[in-house]
Amino acid sequence: MQDKHRTWVEISRNRIQKNITNIRQCIGKDVLLMAVVKANAYGAGIQEIVSMTKSAVDWYGVNSLREANVVRKNCNKPILILGYVADGNIQEVVKKNYSILVYNYETVNLLSKYSTFSQKAKIHIKIDTGLTRLGLFVEDLPNFIKHVQKTPNIKIEGLCTHYARLMDDKDNDIYQHQLDKFKRAENILQKIGISVDIKHTASSMAAILYKKTRFDMVRIGILIYGLWGGKDMIPLVKRKGKKINIYPILSWKTRVISIKTIDKGTSVGYMNSWTASKKIKIAIIGTGYYDGLDRRYAKKGKVLIGGQFAKIIGKITMNMCIVDISKIKDVKIGDIVVIIGKSKGKEITAYDVAEAINTSTYEIIARIDPLIPRILV
Repeated sequence: MQDKHRTWVEISRNRIQKNITNIRQCIGKDVLLMAVVKANAYGAGIQEIVSMTKSAVDWYGVNSLREANVVRKNCNKPILILGYVADGNIQEVVKKNYSILVYNYETVNLLSKYSTFSQKAKIHIKIDTGLTRLGLFVEDLPNFIKHVQKTPNIKIEGLCTHYARLMDDKDNDIYQHQLDKFKRAENILQKIGISVDIKHTASSMAAILYKKTRFDMVRIGILIYGLWGGKDMIPLVKRKGKKINIYPILSWKTRVISIKTIDKGTSVGYMNSWTASKKIKIAIIGTGYYDGLDRRYAKKGKVLIGGQFAKIIGKITMNMCIVDISKIKDVKIGDIVVIIGKSKGKEITAYDVAEAINTSTYEIIARIDPLIPRILV
């Protein structure tokens, strides 16, 4: 099937199953596992990831109603919408029985408007414990709860927060102050007499490193896809005395679409951004910044062709870029080019690409164009 595509992403069935198994062993059998599939499942494809994981996870976390609908078409597991839902979509959220993150009165009022006694709106109250993004401050929680209690047909299903930072630059744990705020919120609900089914604070790193952050459920994103935020996380986890094996599930490939030999002094790319210092052979490959290949990668990046590295030269353009293939024999139009992944024993990782442009693996994989085919292998 790959021969039909200019550029495509391959997703390993075996590796994602290994990752989930290893995460399960780490968090324990009594903790619910939410697979976070926002941002097109971190670039891996929502539909593809759900099809491979629906028998192995308990919940799915998404950012939007649109993403929730994609998940629902592929399975009937509970879904929590973690991001903003526009007012005009609240009725659909209730109708389709999605759970939703809340942190303001307006959303609660709209949920109540469209819910009924037999189909209550299910909410997870978000507490802002230090990220200063979405969520209620702890001191505002009592009045908010009073409002929810007076609002018909609302079920408080969950209580949650999100950590801004788990440790300082010397690996000292600093998450505790946020955890303490969350526990204050938990105590407020208990004193009012409200029982919450699911308390959750831990995303991937917290879930692995700190048992007391797991509560009833953990929200696992990047680890399911076999990556940490950066390569420096790997030795850090070992220093913390944790052992978990995860395997990158995503490979990104394209093709050679043209080959040329150019003389010394020939300029390459927009703005004549690179000039040959000698006679060389170049290949034009079928992936550019529209597809998700960051323009900053142009002067530092490389790809693999036939198990050999080829340096990117000139500017990365919308759907193409140019590489130097002078040292690679027998390159042909249509040959496979590896952007992320392995080729004959050599490898370019998402960490390599991220480090080259000083960003995180999250950005590298999540920005791969969702229209590019995802192929399960």
